[in-house]
Amino acid sequence: MKQSLVAVDHLLNQMKDRNVKLDSSVVSAIVETNCDRCRTEGASLALDYSSEMGIHLEKSAYLALVGYFLRENELGKLIEAVKEMVKAHHSLGVYKGATLIHRLGFGRRPRLAAEVFDLLPDDQNGVAAYTALMDVYISAGSPEKAMKICEEMREREIVPSLGTYNVLLSGLEKTSDFQREAASLKKEKKSLVANGRFRENVDVLRESL
Repeated sequence: MKQSLVAVDHLLNQMKDRNVKLDSSVVSAIVETNCDRCRTEGASLALDYSSEMGIHLEKSAYLALVGYFLRENELGKLIEAVKEMVKAHHSLGVYKGATLIHRLGFGRRPRLAAEVFDLLPDDQNGVAAYTALMDVYISAGSPEKAMKICEEMREREIVPSLGTYNVLLSGLEKTSDFQREAASLKKEKKSLVANGRFRENVDVLRESL
């Protein structure tokens, strides 16, 4: 199998040099096979080929790339795969997007987490994605950025979840710079809970990558 995949690598390079475009289903199969076989070079080559040739892969191929590059800590390639997925008009999914943001933040890559957030279309940037990015900034010791994201969410009239309040308060209560904001959020949370006017906790780990 390894020799066969090496031969496929050579074929893709030849196709690229000759400006020959393979069918999307063929390149998608190559991508998924390389990811299954843990071949970073082959997966990257297939992604680069599809990008340069303007080939939109199948959604399953992009998801395979995102999951594989995340596991291998190939974060530059991961962002590239997400960008190409968005170009192909495939949905990463509300909770997969939020999970990816959270995982990048957990890996101490807040800049990349924010980049993924910005790549998501508006209809996928809901309370789950916003809460995940706030959690990233709180964990990174940047409560001011978390509050800025919270303000942006409010401007879009997105209703916070109980988890949103918990995430913010977990960080704001640890610093003396945001005691007024923390007190206000506590009061708001208490009022919403008392009146039952809040969304349930958002579990950003509901889906795996």
